Amino acid sequence: MVETILSCSTREDWCIRQDHIPIEIKLMAGIQNLEPKRYAHSKADINKIKEVIHQSGWDKAAAPLEALQSALAKALNLHCPRARPSRFANPKWSPEAFRLLNETRRARRLAIQSGSTHDNYRYNSLKKNFKKEMRRLRRLSWRKSIADITSNSEDKYKTGLWKLSRWSKKSSNIQQGLPHLPPLRRDTMFFPSNLEADLSDLEENQRPKRSVIITTEVKPEEVECILSQLPRVTNRIMKAAEEHNMLPWAQMGARKNRSTISALQLLTSIVQTAWNGSPDCIVSMLCLDIKGAFENVSVERFLWILRTEGFSNWIINFVRSFMTQRKTKIHFPGYSSEWIKTKVGIPQGSNLSPILFLFYISELLESLQQPTCNYMAFGLVDDTTLHMTGCLAWAKRYGAAFAPEKHQLVHFTKKHKSADLQESIQLNGTCISPRSEVKVLEILVDSRLRWGAQVSQAAQKGHAEFNA
Repeated sequence: MVETILSCSTREDWCIRQDHIPIEIKLMAGIQNLEPKRYAHSKADINKIKEVIHQSGWDKAAAPLEALQSALAKALNLHCPRARPSRFANPKWSPEAFRLLNETRRARRLAIQSGSTHDNYRYNSLKKNFKKEMRRLRRLSWRKSIADITSNSEDKYKTGLWKLSRWSKKSSNIQQGLPHLPPLRRDTMFFPSNLEADLSDLEENQRPKRSVIITTEVKPEEVECILSQLPRVTNRIMKAAEEHNMLPWAQMGARKNRSTISALQLLTSIVQTAWNGSPDCIVSMLCLDIKGAFENVSVERFLWILRTEGFSNWIINFVRSFMTQRKTKIHFPGYSSEWIKTKVGIPQGSNLSPILFLFYISELLESLQQPTCNYMAFGLVDDTTLHMTGCLAWAKRYGAAFAPEKHQLVHFTKKHKSADLQESIQLNGTCISPRSEVKVLEILVDSRLRWGAQVSQAAQKGHAEFNA
Protein backbone atom coordinates (compact mmCIF):
# COMPACT_ATOMS: atom_id res chain seq x y z
CA MET A 1 0.00 0.00 0.00
CA VAL A 2 2.87 2.40 0.83
CA GLU A 3 4.50 1.78 -2.55
CA THR A 4 1.40 2.98 -4.39
CA ILE A 5 1.34 6.43 -2.66
CA LEU A 6 2.23 9.22 -5.08
CA SER A 7 1.76 12.21 -2.76
CA CYS A 8 0.40 13.05 0.68
CA SER A 9 -0.16 16.71 1.67
CA THR A 10 -2.58 18.98 3.47
CA ARG A 11 -5.12 21.10 1.64
CA GLU A 12 -5.86 24.23 3.61
CA ASP A 13 -8.05 25.57 0.81
CA TRP A 14 -10.48 22.73 1.57
CA CYS A 15 -10.60 23.68 5.24
CA ILE A 16 -14.05 24.55 6.59
CA ARG A 17 -13.18 24.75 10.29
CA GLN A 18 -9.84 25.70 11.91
CA ASP A 19 -9.66 22.55 14.02
CA HIS A 20 -9.88 20.26 10.97
CA ILE A 21 -7.45 20.34 8.04
CA PRO A 22 -8.15 17.88 5.14
CA ILE A 23 -5.35 15.66 3.86
CA GLU A 24 -5.05 14.74 0.17
CA ILE A 25 -3.53 11.35 -0.65
CA LYS A 26 -2.89 10.32 -4.26
CA LEU A 27 -2.53 6.60 -4.96
CA MET A 28 -1.30 4.85 -8.08
CA ALA A 29 -3.93 2.40 -9.31
CA GLY A 30 -1.97 -0.26 -11.16
CA ILE A 31 -4.72 -1.79 -13.28
CA GLN A 32 -3.29 -4.57 -15.37
CA ASN A 33 -4.51 -4.58 -18.95
CA LEU A 34 -5.14 -8.17 -19.94
CA GLU A 35 -4.00 -8.90 -23.44
CA PRO A 36 -6.64 -10.67 -25.54
CA LYS A 37 -5.79 -14.29 -26.30
CA ARG A 38 -7.62 -14.79 -29.59
CA TYR A 39 -5.88 -13.86 -32.85
CA ALA A 40 -7.62 -11.98 -35.65
CA HIS A 41 -6.64 -14.45 -38.39
CA SER A 42 -8.42 -12.49 -41.11
CA LYS A 43 -6.00 -9.55 -40.54
CA ALA A 44 -2.80 -11.61 -40.48
CA ASP A 45 0.03 -10.88 -42.94
CA ILE A 46 0.42 -14.34 -44.48
CA ASN A 47 3.49 -13.50 -46.56
CA LYS A 48 5.50 -12.19 -43.60
CA ILE A 49 4.43 -15.15 -41.46
CA LYS A 50 5.70 -17.55 -44.15
CA GLU A 51 8.96 -15.61 -44.34
CA VAL A 52 9.53 -15.82 -40.57
CA ILE A 53 8.82 -19.56 -40.55
CA HIS A 54 11.14 -20.14 -43.53
CA GLN A 55 14.01 -18.18 -41.91
CA SER A 56 13.68 -20.04 -38.60
CA GLY A 57 15.21 -23.22 -40.05
CA TRP A 58 12.84 -25.50 -38.18
CA ASP A 59 13.41 -28.38 -40.64
CA LYS A 60 17.10 -28.63 -39.63
CA ALA A 61 16.50 -28.61 -35.88
CA ALA A 62 16.84 -31.71 -33.68
CA ALA A 63 13.16 -31.49 -32.73
CA PRO A 64 11.51 -30.12 -35.88
CA LEU A 65 7.95 -30.26 -34.53
CA GLU A 66 8.72 -28.16 -31.46
CA ALA A 67 10.79 -25.78 -33.57
CA LEU A 68 7.92 -25.34 -36.04
CA GLN A 69 5.50 -24.62 -33.20
CA SER A 70 7.85 -22.02 -31.71
CA ALA A 71 8.40 -20.36 -35.10
CA LEU A 72 4.66 -20.27 -35.76
CA ALA A 73 3.95 -18.71 -32.34
CA LYS A 74 6.68 -16.10 -32.92
CA ALA A 75 5.33 -15.25 -36.40
CA LEU A 76 1.79 -14.85 -35.08
CA ASN A 77 2.93 -12.52 -32.31
CA LEU A 78 4.81 -10.36 -34.84
CA HIS A 79 2.47 -10.24 -37.83
CA CYS A 80 -1.03 -11.18 -36.57
CA PRO A 81 -2.94 -8.71 -34.38
CA ARG A 82 -5.03 -9.81 -31.45
CA ALA A 83 -8.82 -9.69 -31.59
CA ARG A 84 -10.41 -7.10 -29.36
CA PRO A 85 -14.05 -8.12 -28.96
CA SER A 86 -16.36 -5.53 -27.48
CA ARG A 87 -18.36 -6.34 -24.37
CA PHE A 88 -21.41 -5.33 -26.39
CA ALA A 89 -20.64 -7.87 -29.12
CA ASN A 90 -23.39 -10.29 -30.10
CA PRO A 91 -22.27 -13.88 -29.39
CA LYS A 92 -24.64 -15.09 -32.12
CA TRP A 93 -22.77 -13.13 -34.83
CA SER A 94 -19.49 -13.67 -36.64
CA PRO A 95 -17.48 -12.16 -39.51
CA GLU A 96 -18.57 -15.08 -41.69
CA ALA A 97 -22.21 -14.25 -41.02
CA PHE A 98 -21.49 -10.59 -41.87
CA ARG A 99 -19.90 -11.63 -45.17
CA LEU A 100 -22.78 -13.97 -46.07
CA LEU A 101 -25.33 -11.29 -45.23
CA ASN A 102 -23.69 -8.75 -47.56
CA GLU A 103 -23.38 -11.28 -50.39
CA THR A 104 -27.00 -12.36 -49.93
CA ARG A 105 -28.22 -8.77 -50.14
CA ARG A 106 -26.16 -8.09 -53.27
CA ALA A 107 -27.44 -11.30 -54.87
CA ARG A 108 -31.03 -10.37 -54.03
CA ARG A 109 -30.70 -6.93 -55.65
CA LEU A 110 -29.12 -8.50 -58.74
CA ALA A 111 -31.84 -11.15 -58.98
CA ILE A 112 -34.59 -8.52 -58.75
CA GLN A 113 -32.97 -6.38 -61.45
CA SER A 114 -32.11 -9.15 -63.92
CA GLY A 115 -34.84 -11.71 -63.16
CA SER A 116 -32.70 -14.53 -64.57
CA THR A 117 -32.91 -18.09 -63.30
CA HIS A 118 -29.18 -18.24 -62.55
CA ASP A 119 -29.28 -15.14 -60.34
CA ASN A 120 -32.33 -16.43 -58.46
CA TYR A 121 -30.61 -19.77 -57.89
CA ARG A 122 -27.47 -18.01 -56.57
CA TYR A 123 -29.58 -15.81 -54.27
CA ASN A 124 -31.45 -18.82 -52.81
CA SER A 125 -28.18 -20.69 -52.31
CA LEU A 126 -26.58 -17.78 -50.43
CA LYS A 127 -29.72 -17.31 -48.34
CA LYS A 128 -29.64 -20.98 -47.29
CA ASN A 129 -25.96 -20.71 -46.37
CA PHE A 130 -26.65 -17.59 -44.30
CA LYS A 131 -29.50 -19.30 -42.41
CA LYS A 132 -27.31 -22.35 -41.84
CA GLU A 133 -24.54 -20.16 -40.41
CA MET A 134 -26.99 -18.38 -38.10
CA ARG A 135 -28.33 -21.71 -36.82
CA ARG A 136 -24.79 -22.86 -36.14
CA LEU A 137 -23.96 -19.68 -34.22
CA ARG A 138 -27.15 -19.90 -32.14
CA ARG A 139 -26.40 -23.53 -31.34
CA LEU A 140 -22.82 -22.73 -30.27
CA SER A 141 -23.99 -19.76 -28.19
CA TRP A 142 -26.58 -21.92 -26.43
CA ARG A 143 -24.08 -24.68 -25.68
CA LYS A 144 -21.58 -22.13 -24.38
CA SER A 145 -24.23 -20.68 -22.07
CA ILE A 146 -25.07 -24.15 -20.75
CA ALA A 147 -21.37 -24.90 -20.22
CA ASP A 148 -20.85 -21.62 -18.33
CA ILE A 149 -23.82 -22.34 -16.07
CA THR A 150 -22.88 -25.94 -15.29
CA SER A 151 -19.13 -25.34 -14.85
CA ASN A 152 -19.41 -22.37 -12.49
CA SER A 153 -17.66 -23.60 -9.35
CA GLU A 154 -18.44 -20.40 -7.40
CA ASP A 155 -22.20 -21.05 -7.63
CA LYS A 156 -22.59 -23.13 -4.49
CA TYR A 157 -26.34 -23.69 -4.69
CA LYS A 158 -26.48 -24.11 -8.50
CA THR A 159 -28.90 -21.22 -8.99
CA GLY A 160 -28.10 -21.16 -12.70
CA LEU A 161 -29.32 -24.74 -13.11
CA TRP A 162 -32.54 -23.95 -11.25
CA LYS A 163 -33.19 -20.95 -13.51
CA LEU A 164 -32.52 -23.12 -16.55
CA SER A 165 -34.94 -25.77 -15.25
CA ARG A 166 -37.70 -23.23 -14.70
CA TRP A 167 -37.12 -21.80 -18.17
CA SER A 168 -37.41 -25.25 -19.79
CA LYS A 169 -40.82 -25.80 -18.16
CA LYS A 170 -42.32 -22.64 -19.60
CA SER A 171 -44.87 -23.03 -22.36
CA SER A 172 -43.59 -22.22 -25.85
CA ASN A 173 -47.08 -21.85 -27.34
CA ILE A 174 -47.33 -18.13 -26.54
CA GLN A 175 -49.09 -16.28 -29.30
CA GLN A 176 -47.19 -13.27 -30.58
CA GLY A 177 -48.92 -10.06 -31.53
CA LEU A 178 -52.62 -9.31 -31.46
CA PRO A 179 -55.06 -12.19 -30.91
CA HIS A 180 -56.59 -13.66 -34.05
CA LEU A 181 -60.37 -13.68 -33.92
CA PRO A 182 -62.07 -16.64 -35.62
CA PRO A 183 -64.47 -15.98 -38.50
CA LEU A 184 -68.01 -15.19 -37.41
CA ARG A 185 -70.54 -17.98 -37.87
CA ARG A 186 -74.25 -18.33 -37.53
CA ASP A 187 -75.62 -19.11 -34.10
CA THR A 188 -76.95 -22.47 -35.27
CA MET A 189 -73.50 -23.50 -36.50
CA PHE A 190 -71.44 -22.16 -33.60
CA PHE A 191 -73.76 -23.55 -30.92
CA PRO A 192 -75.23 -26.74 -32.47
CA SER A 193 -78.20 -28.33 -30.75
CA ASN A 194 -77.45 -31.31 -28.54
CA LEU A 195 -78.84 -34.76 -29.24
CA GLU A 196 -81.90 -35.71 -27.25
CA ALA A 197 -81.51 -38.80 -25.09
CA ASP A 198 -84.07 -41.61 -25.35
CA LEU A 199 -85.72 -41.52 -21.89
CA SER A 200 -88.63 -43.85 -22.63
CA ASP A 201 -87.33 -46.46 -20.18
CA LEU A 202 -87.25 -44.01 -17.26
CA GLU A 203 -91.00 -43.51 -16.81
CA GLU A 204 -91.38 -46.26 -14.24
CA ASN A 205 -88.43 -44.93 -12.24
CA GLN A 206 -89.64 -41.34 -12.09
CA ARG A 207 -90.32 -40.01 -8.63
CA PRO A 208 -92.68 -37.18 -7.66
CA LYS A 209 -90.85 -33.90 -7.91
CA ARG A 210 -90.93 -31.36 -5.10
CA SER A 211 -90.26 -27.70 -5.80
CA VAL A 212 -88.48 -25.62 -3.17
CA ILE A 213 -88.82 -21.84 -3.47
CA ILE A 214 -86.20 -19.67 -1.77
CA THR A 215 -87.63 -16.23 -1.11
CA THR A 216 -84.51 -14.67 0.40
CA GLU A 217 -81.57 -13.42 -1.64
CA VAL A 218 -78.37 -15.48 -1.72
CA LYS A 219 -75.43 -13.74 -0.10
CA PRO A 220 -71.88 -13.98 -1.56
CA GLU A 221 -70.52 -15.72 1.54
CA GLU A 222 -73.20 -18.41 1.15
CA VAL A 223 -72.06 -19.08 -2.42
CA GLU A 224 -68.43 -19.43 -1.26
CA CYS A 225 -69.56 -21.87 1.45
CA ILE A 226 -71.38 -24.00 -1.14
CA LEU A 227 -68.39 -24.04 -3.52
CA SER A 228 -66.08 -25.14 -0.72
CA GLN A 229 -68.13 -28.35 -0.38
CA LEU A 230 -67.36 -29.56 -3.93
CA PRO A 231 -64.08 -31.33 -3.00
CA ARG A 232 -65.80 -33.07 -0.09
CA VAL A 233 -68.66 -34.31 -2.26
CA THR A 234 -66.14 -35.46 -4.87
CA ASN A 235 -64.18 -37.46 -2.30
CA ARG A 236 -67.38 -39.03 -0.95
CA ILE A 237 -68.49 -40.14 -4.42
CA MET A 238 -65.03 -41.47 -5.39
CA LYS A 239 -64.69 -43.36 -2.12
CA ALA A 240 -68.12 -44.96 -2.52
CA ALA A 241 -67.39 -45.88 -6.14
CA GLU A 242 -64.15 -47.69 -5.24
CA GLU A 243 -65.45 -49.42 -2.10
CA HIS A 244 -68.62 -50.79 -3.74
CA ASN A 245 -67.15 -51.45 -7.24
CA MET A 246 -69.61 -49.14 -8.98
CA LEU A 247 -67.27 -48.44 -11.91
CA PRO A 248 -65.90 -50.96 -14.43
CA TRP A 249 -62.43 -52.21 -13.63
CA ALA A 250 -61.27 -51.27 -17.16
CA GLN A 251 -62.22 -47.59 -16.76
CA MET A 252 -58.98 -45.58 -16.56
CA GLY A 253 -58.38 -41.95 -15.67
CA ALA A 254 -59.63 -39.77 -12.79
CA ARG A 255 -59.25 -42.77 -10.47
CA LYS A 256 -56.65 -43.90 -7.99
CA ASN A 257 -54.05 -46.23 -9.56
CA ARG A 258 -55.79 -45.90 -12.96
CA SER A 259 -53.56 -43.68 -15.10
CA THR A 260 -52.70 -43.59 -18.80
CA ILE A 261 -49.82 -45.99 -18.13
CA SER A 262 -52.35 -48.45 -16.68
CA ALA A 263 -54.41 -48.23 -19.88
CA LEU A 264 -51.36 -48.95 -22.06
CA GLN A 265 -50.34 -51.86 -19.83
CA LEU A 266 -53.85 -53.29 -20.12
CA LEU A 267 -53.75 -52.97 -23.91
CA THR A 268 -50.39 -54.70 -24.27
CA SER A 269 -51.34 -57.46 -21.81
CA ILE A 270 -54.52 -58.24 -23.80
CA VAL A 271 -52.59 -58.50 -27.06
CA GLN A 272 -49.72 -60.50 -25.55
CA THR A 273 -52.15 -62.92 -23.87
CA ALA A 274 -53.89 -63.54 -27.20
CA TRP A 275 -50.55 -64.07 -28.95
CA ASN A 276 -49.36 -66.50 -26.28
CA GLY A 277 -52.53 -68.57 -26.72
CA SER A 278 -52.31 -68.56 -30.51
CA PRO A 279 -49.26 -66.99 -32.20
CA ASP A 280 -51.10 -66.65 -35.53
CA CYS A 281 -54.15 -64.83 -34.16
CA ILE A 282 -55.03 -61.25 -35.06
CA VAL A 283 -56.28 -58.82 -32.40
CA SER A 284 -58.26 -55.94 -33.89
CA MET A 285 -58.61 -52.73 -31.90
CA LEU A 286 -61.12 -50.00 -32.70
CA CYS A 287 -60.69 -46.62 -30.96
CA LEU A 288 -63.82 -44.48 -30.64
CA ASP A 289 -64.05 -40.87 -29.51
CA ILE A 290 -67.21 -39.42 -27.99
CA LYS A 291 -68.06 -36.09 -29.60
CA GLY A 292 -68.57 -33.30 -27.09
CA ALA A 293 -68.35 -35.70 -24.18
CA PHE A 294 -69.08 -33.47 -21.18
CA GLU A 295 -71.53 -31.03 -22.76
CA ASN A 296 -73.76 -33.79 -24.24
CA VAL A 297 -74.56 -35.48 -20.93
CA SER A 298 -78.30 -35.86 -20.33
CA VAL A 299 -79.26 -34.68 -16.85
CA GLU A 300 -82.32 -36.95 -16.53
CA ARG A 301 -80.38 -40.02 -17.65
CA PHE A 302 -77.49 -39.26 -15.32
CA LEU A 303 -79.72 -38.75 -12.27
CA TRP A 304 -81.35 -42.09 -13.07
CA ILE A 305 -77.87 -43.70 -13.03
CA LEU A 306 -77.15 -42.28 -9.59
CA ARG A 307 -80.47 -43.57 -8.25
CA THR A 308 -79.86 -47.06 -9.62
CA GLU A 309 -76.40 -47.08 -8.01
CA GLY A 310 -78.01 -46.37 -4.62
CA PHE A 311 -76.75 -42.87 -3.88
CA SER A 312 -78.51 -40.80 -1.23
CA ASN A 313 -81.13 -38.25 -2.18
CA TRP A 314 -79.02 -35.34 -0.95
CA ILE A 315 -76.19 -36.30 -3.31
CA ILE A 316 -78.63 -36.61 -6.22
CA ASN A 317 -80.12 -33.20 -5.43
CA PHE A 318 -76.64 -31.71 -5.10
CA VAL A 319 -75.61 -33.07 -8.52
CA ARG A 320 -78.90 -31.89 -10.06
CA SER A 321 -78.25 -28.33 -8.88
CA PHE A 322 -74.65 -28.63 -10.09
CA MET A 323 -75.72 -29.61 -13.64
CA THR A 324 -78.82 -27.47 -14.17
CA GLN A 325 -79.44 -23.75 -14.58
CA ARG A 326 -75.95 -23.16 -15.92
CA LYS A 327 -75.06 -19.94 -17.72
CA THR A 328 -72.00 -18.81 -19.62
CA LYS A 329 -70.72 -15.57 -21.06
CA ILE A 330 -68.24 -14.86 -23.88
CA HIS A 331 -65.79 -11.99 -23.49
CA PHE A 332 -63.67 -10.40 -26.22
CA PRO A 333 -61.61 -7.21 -26.00
CA GLY A 334 -64.25 -4.49 -26.10
CA TYR A 335 -67.19 -6.90 -26.31
CA SER A 336 -69.20 -8.93 -23.81
CA SER A 337 -72.10 -11.14 -24.86
CA GLU A 338 -75.36 -11.75 -23.05
CA TRP A 339 -75.80 -14.70 -20.72
CA ILE A 340 -76.19 -17.97 -22.66
CA LYS A 341 -78.09 -20.84 -21.04
CA THR A 342 -76.56 -24.32 -21.27
CA LYS A 343 -79.36 -26.79 -20.63
CA VAL A 344 -77.45 -30.09 -20.57
CA GLY A 345 -73.95 -31.21 -19.81
CA ILE A 346 -71.43 -31.51 -17.02
CA PRO A 347 -69.57 -28.23 -16.35
CA GLN A 348 -65.89 -28.58 -17.17
CA GLY A 349 -63.10 -27.28 -14.96
CA SER A 350 -64.41 -28.68 -11.69
CA ASN A 351 -62.83 -31.57 -9.78
CA LEU A 352 -66.31 -33.12 -9.53
CA SER A 353 -66.82 -33.35 -13.31
CA PRO A 354 -64.47 -36.28 -14.20
CA ILE A 355 -65.93 -38.73 -11.68
CA LEU A 356 -69.48 -37.83 -12.77
CA PHE A 357 -68.65 -38.59 -16.39
CA LEU A 358 -67.15 -41.96 -15.41
CA PHE A 359 -70.53 -42.94 -13.97
CA TYR A 360 -72.24 -41.73 -17.13
CA ILE A 361 -70.29 -44.05 -19.47
CA SER A 362 -69.96 -46.97 -17.06
CA GLU A 363 -72.83 -48.89 -18.69
CA LEU A 364 -71.12 -48.73 -22.09
CA LEU A 365 -67.97 -50.45 -20.82
CA GLU A 366 -69.87 -52.98 -18.70
CA SER A 367 -71.97 -54.08 -21.68
CA LEU A 368 -68.84 -54.66 -23.77
CA GLN A 369 -66.85 -56.67 -21.19
CA GLN A 370 -67.39 -60.18 -22.59
CA PRO A 371 -64.05 -62.04 -22.69
CA THR A 372 -65.80 -65.33 -23.51
CA CYS A 373 -66.96 -63.80 -26.81
CA ASN A 374 -63.41 -62.69 -27.63
CA TYR A 375 -63.97 -58.97 -27.21
CA MET A 376 -63.34 -56.48 -24.42
CA ALA A 377 -63.26 -52.72 -23.88
CA PHE A 378 -61.42 -50.16 -21.79
CA GLY A 379 -61.66 -46.39 -21.66
CA LEU A 380 -60.06 -43.19 -20.41
CA VAL A 381 -62.70 -40.50 -19.66
CA ASP A 382 -64.14 -39.69 -23.13
CA ASP A 383 -61.96 -42.08 -25.19
CA THR A 384 -63.22 -45.67 -25.48
CA THR A 385 -61.14 -48.44 -27.03
CA LEU A 386 -63.06 -51.49 -28.22
CA HIS A 387 -62.26 -54.84 -29.77
CA MET A 388 -65.76 -55.09 -31.36
CA THR A 389 -68.63 -52.70 -32.08
CA GLY A 390 -72.13 -52.58 -30.60
CA CYS A 391 -72.39 -49.25 -28.77
CA LEU A 392 -74.69 -47.25 -31.08
CA ALA A 393 -77.74 -48.28 -29.05
CA TRP A 394 -76.08 -46.93 -25.93
CA ALA A 395 -75.39 -43.64 -27.71
CA LYS A 396 -79.07 -43.33 -28.66
CA ARG A 397 -80.30 -43.99 -25.13
CA TYR A 398 -77.81 -41.59 -23.56
CA GLY A 399 -77.96 -38.79 -26.13
CA ALA A 400 -74.28 -39.22 -27.03
CA ALA A 401 -72.59 -39.12 -30.43
CA PHE A 402 -69.29 -40.46 -31.72
CA ALA A 403 -66.80 -38.56 -33.88
CA PRO A 404 -66.24 -40.72 -37.01
CA GLU A 405 -63.28 -38.59 -38.13
CA LYS A 406 -61.40 -39.63 -34.97
CA HIS A 407 -62.05 -43.39 -35.21
CA GLN A 408 -58.92 -45.54 -35.54
CA LEU A 409 -58.53 -49.22 -36.42
CA VAL A 410 -55.43 -51.38 -36.08
CA HIS A 411 -54.83 -55.14 -36.41
CA PHE A 412 -52.25 -56.47 -33.93
CA THR A 413 -50.45 -59.47 -35.40
CA LYS A 414 -47.06 -61.08 -35.80
CA LYS A 415 -47.71 -61.88 -39.45
CA HIS A 416 -46.03 -59.86 -42.15
CA LYS A 417 -48.65 -60.50 -44.84
CA SER A 418 -52.24 -61.64 -44.52
CA ALA A 419 -55.52 -60.88 -46.25
CA ASP A 420 -57.17 -60.26 -42.88
CA LEU A 421 -54.85 -57.33 -42.19
CA GLN A 422 -56.66 -55.26 -44.85
CA GLU A 423 -60.15 -55.80 -43.43
CA SER A 424 -62.04 -52.58 -42.69
CA ILE A 425 -65.08 -51.89 -40.50
CA GLN A 426 -68.37 -50.25 -41.46
CA LEU A 427 -69.72 -48.28 -38.50
CA ASN A 428 -72.90 -46.25 -38.93
CA GLY A 429 -72.21 -45.67 -42.62
CA THR A 430 -68.54 -44.78 -42.09
CA CYS A 431 -65.76 -46.99 -43.45
CA ILE A 432 -62.82 -47.26 -41.05
CA SER A 433 -59.66 -48.55 -42.72
CA PRO A 434 -56.86 -50.20 -40.73
CA ARG A 435 -53.60 -48.42 -40.00
CA SER A 436 -50.12 -49.65 -39.27
CA GLU A 437 -49.93 -47.44 -36.19
CA VAL A 438 -52.43 -45.47 -34.11
CA LYS A 439 -52.11 -42.88 -31.38
CA VAL A 440 -53.54 -44.05 -28.05
CA LEU A 441 -53.36 -41.51 -25.23
CA GLU A 442 -50.69 -39.52 -27.14
CA ILE A 443 -48.57 -42.70 -27.52
CA LEU A 444 -47.90 -44.22 -30.96
CA VAL A 445 -48.78 -47.92 -30.90
CA ASP A 446 -47.77 -50.00 -33.93
CA SER A 447 -49.41 -53.21 -35.10
CA ARG A 448 -46.53 -55.42 -33.89
CA LEU A 449 -45.94 -53.69 -30.54
CA ARG A 450 -42.35 -52.81 -31.42
CA TRP A 451 -42.71 -49.15 -30.25
CA GLY A 452 -40.33 -48.02 -32.99
CA ALA A 453 -42.55 -45.14 -34.12
CA GLN A 454 -42.91 -43.81 -30.57
CA VAL A 455 -39.16 -44.03 -29.92
CA SER A 456 -38.43 -42.27 -33.22
CA GLN A 457 -40.92 -39.50 -32.44
CA ALA A 458 -39.53 -39.00 -28.92
CA ALA A 459 -35.94 -38.93 -30.25
CA GLN A 460 -36.90 -36.43 -32.95
CA LYS A 461 -38.61 -34.20 -30.40
CA GLY A 462 -35.61 -34.37 -28.07
CA HIS A 463 -33.23 -33.61 -30.94
CA ALA A 464 -35.34 -30.59 -31.91
CA GLU A 465 -35.36 -29.31 -28.33
CA PHE A 466 -31.59 -29.80 -28.06
CA ASN A 467 -30.90 -27.90 -31.29
CA ALA A 468 -33.38 -25.11 -30.51
